[in-house]
Amino acid sequence: MRVGSATHIGLVREGNEDALAVGDGLWVVVDGMGGHEGGEVAAEAATQALLEHAGARREDGRWAHALPDAFRVGHERVSARGVETGMPDMGCVAVLARLGGPDAPDTVEGAWVGDCRAYHLVDGTLHRLTTDHNVAAELLAAGQLTPEQAHDHWGQSKLTRRLGGAGPAAEADTLTVAASGRLLLCTDDLTIHLCDPEIASLLAEGDPQAACEALTGAALAAGGIDNVSVVVVDLDD
Repeated sequence: MRVGSATHIGLVREGNEDALAVGDGLWVVVDGMGGHEGGEVAAEAATQALLEHAGARREDGRWAHALPDAFRVGHERVSARGVETGMPDMGCVAVLARLGGPDAPDTVEGAWVGDCRAYHLVDGTLHRLTTDHNVAAELLAAGQLTPEQAHDHWGQSKLTRRLGGAGPAAEADTLTVAASGRLLLCTDDLTIHLCDPEIASLLAEGDPQAACEALTGAALAAGGIDNVSVVVVDLDD
């Protein structure tokens, strides 16, 4: 299975608060928040927790934990690190995907909290698999905004779910798709700058690493106002 990944600090930020990881049939993208140091610590803590918990297998090869449980562990780990470091407000958002395992070898399952996204490119058609956990998405779902209005709305930056902080763990939403085509996981700087047709065109380019470089390069060319990170997986291989 061919996998590509790329992360860039962008053109404005002083540090990279994103994190990504590629495991054995498991892929993770995390976007940290809380200032340069706090965001990096939160992203690192969440990534490690998600890798350990979502990537754990039983002796029979099946995944040991459900994905929402992995996100709850991630929340607890980030919250604890916030207290330990004196940065209790730090947090992050994340998206991950993994192969279905022995019981569902032809599927990919995923989960997310926040505004990191997952896309699925199949036969030239791009399918968005996630819904942002922010105010703009809620207003869009309620019919109070059009998609065009939602894209530039102030509510894009107002998250309704995140990992970390003093409150209870936010519930992760889940997804399941066929293990075919090409999968994209990304932070929001990609989708701030690029519309879905642009993402579809760039995602189709070359091998997964070439697609990652094309996507991050386009985000930088469009402004690069934040860190940008992507993982691309060819599910057919």
